Amino acid sequence: GNPGAHAQYARTLIFADHFEEAEAVLREALQLFTSTESQLDWETHFQWLRLLGRASAGRGNRQAAEAVLRDALHQAKQALGEQNAEASFLFTALGNVVPNVAPTFEGESLHKEGLAIYIKLRGEIGREQAIKTGMLGTVVRERGDLGEAERLAHAAIEMHRPLRGENHPDEMPMRVLLALIH
Repeated sequence: GNPGAHAQYARTLIFADHFEEAEAVLREALQLFTSTESQLDWETHFQWLRLLGRASAGRGNRQAAEAVLRDALHQAKQALGEQNAEASFLFTALGNVVPNVAPTFEGESLHKEGLAIYIKLRGEIGREQAIKTGMLGTVVRERGDLGEAERLAHAAIEMHRPLRGENHPDEMPMRVLLALIH
């Protein structure tokens, strides 16, 4: 099988809200590639685990999603070092799954860690940084800090402009966030 095809098929299933089927496809793919001599690159391996966490969360099994993502984050740190691109994506994915409640506001902390690693590794402003900034704004809003959430949403929109032009559909989540704040 083609690793990219498995990921694309799983993404399509998740987009169509077929979370259970996506989980099955991903578990089968992970089993197939770990039980054979196939060399699965780290990026694909962690992409599949992020998708598996997303499918589990979509199915309503946040505990399974959290367990998969925490294990994947641990693996990424062991295999690639403490601060790597895969860890950045996994921190963000985990921040989307973990409850963002007092007193720890762990979801927000995870989003911040993912964004900080991404900025450190990439340096330049890109689409992913804009998305991560907007996601952090959403989590900050959940905590009740509307001023900071608004600042992050505006920052994300400003990051998108030079990349995609004004009023690009990628800005929609940040515009919705601003509407929810006001």
